[in-house]
Amino acid sequence: MPVRGLKAKMFSVYIILILLLFGISIYFIIALFNLGRSINSLMEANYKSIIAARNMVETLDEGHMTVYSYIIDSSSKTLERFENSYENFTASYLKAATNITEAGESEIVKEIDLSLKEYYNSVRQLQDFRMGHSIPETMEFYNGSVGQHFIETKNYCKQLLEINEEAMFAGKSKASENADRSIWVSAMISIIMVILGLALLFYLLSRIFIPIQQLTDSVKLIKEGSLPHKIKINGDDEIGKLASEFNNMTDRLRHFEELNFEKLVSEKNKSLAIVNSISDPIIVTDNDYKIILINPECESVFSISQNDAAGRHLLEVINNKAIFNSVYETLKGVPKNNRSHQDVILLEIRGKVIYYDITVAPILGKDNKINGAVAILQDITHLKEVERLKSDFVSTVSHEFRTPLTSISMGAGMLLDGTAGKISENQREIISVIQEEEQRLAKLVSDLLDLSRIESGKMTVNIKPSSIEDIIKPTIKSLSEQAGSKNIYLEYYIDEKLPMAKADPDKIKVVLTNLIGNAIKFTPQGGKIEVFTHCMNNRMYISVKDNGTGIPREFHDRIFQEFFQGRQGAESGAGTGLGLAIARKIVEIHGGDIWVDSEAGKGSTFTFTLKTV
Repeated sequence: MPVRGLKAKMFSVYIILILLLFGISIYFIIALFNLGRSINSLMEANYKSIIAARNMVETLDEGHMTVYSYIIDSSSKTLERFENSYENFTASYLKAATNITEAGESEIVKEIDLSLKEYYNSVRQLQDFRMGHSIPETMEFYNGSVGQHFIETKNYCKQLLEINEEAMFAGKSKASENADRSIWVSAMISIIMVILGLALLFYLLSRIFIPIQQLTDSVKLIKEGSLPHKIKINGDDEIGKLASEFNNMTDRLRHFEELNFEKLVSEKNKSLAIVNSISDPIIVTDNDYKIILINPECESVFSISQNDAAGRHLLEVINNKAIFNSVYETLKGVPKNNRSHQDVILLEIRGKVIYYDITVAPILGKDNKINGAVAILQDITHLKEVERLKSDFVSTVSHEFRTPLTSISMGAGMLLDGTAGKISENQREIISVIQEEEQRLAKLVSDLLDLSRIESGKMTVNIKPSSIEDIIKPTIKSLSEQAGSKNIYLEYYIDEKLPMAKADPDKIKVVLTNLIGNAIKFTPQGGKIEVFTHCMNNRMYISVKDNGTGIPREFHDRIFQEFFQGRQGAESGAGTGLGLAIARKIVEIHGGDIWVDSEAGKGSTFTFTLKTV
């Protein structure tokens, strides 16, 4: 009956291989069993006698040494040691006498017994002789009788050892010959079995896997985008059924491809229409920075056509380092906060200066792998103009405020000093309020001027390698009196191994002054403010932590906006709402970031970063 199913075919192959393996295993087991029996026989026949003979030689030597000791010290304890050695010798002798396996071994055992008795009797005679004679006389007696019996007994023991060792080595050689013969026969049987098994295996597997290979080749063609013709596999097993279903699948795929081709073209045209309709320049690149697509606005701005740009390197078509750096760092997966490029560029187009904000988004594929990037250049010229007008207005108004504020300050000071005459206590209180408000307004004007200079780009920033300790220490010192007035504990912790920071010391002092000043303002009497630093991934982190009123989470994103005050406290009305905005802009000029971790009623921690050298 022919084997039809794939399972039955595979089962037949496995059964035949298992039977071949079983036959080889049976032969190996028999060969190993015979080899083990020969080794066990060898061990039982001679090994016990060899051990017994060696023990007799050793105990005989030990006992003989005690005889020497007795000649010198005549001690009864020495005689006890001799008796112990004699008993041990006798025990080993009995083992040898009961394990006689070789020719001539019985005669040697008898000679050992006779010579041992003579040796033992001569030692007893030496014991009696020693009691009435000197050491030299006893040694002369020893050399004449005891020594000869000792040598004779030891030689018989060595003969017993040699005869058993020779028999053991002869048995070992015979066992080795048997093992070599078994290995040779096993190798021949194994080779024959392997050849038969492989021949059968290749025959059966070819009947199974040739159709599978045909299916595999057809699947590869589909993977490459080509739908193959129907494959011809005869058979009614599982592979035959699979081939039939595969042919049906290719027919359906071919039909589906025809139906969806027009839909794909339509979707592509729709996407192109959306890109082309966007009024901002758009650049699409692959992982190798080669341009895939640009829209008409990009063609107009950079005077290049889509046909000329497609497939060429970005820098070859648009030689702008800021745009390339944005695309480069996006493709490399660099987080936005750690990027070194500018996001706003200035281009001169047909004699007109235009500001563009660069936004680059990665094109993600399977497993979020970056396959390319889309860069959009948004025209923000009108926003820059509004920003310039605002800065000019703020600067002008602030300058105009300075003169009258100075006059008010001087006048209030003269009145409080009594220069203009005596004033009542009520008048003094009113003038003090005027002076405080003037100081607050003067601080606001100063902050507005700083903010205006930063936004207009007129602020001079001298970034250089700087010691953060040399920045923090004087800042803490300048604010110690203010903190002491509220009995606030102000402390800083700086790691001795910190590297130098890339910073303008004067500007970073402004940042720290604003952060610590705010902390003092919103920390209650007897509170605590800490400044600490650490480095990680070529960034220096500087934090100001207080146990004050805290900031609600909903205000965290707005706290750095101009004129926004998100804290609640007794002195909250004394601020200008510009300190954190100025701090944020200074940190951003340094290429860093600033944020707050806080909850209402649980204090706040402001942290900003600087690049390290």
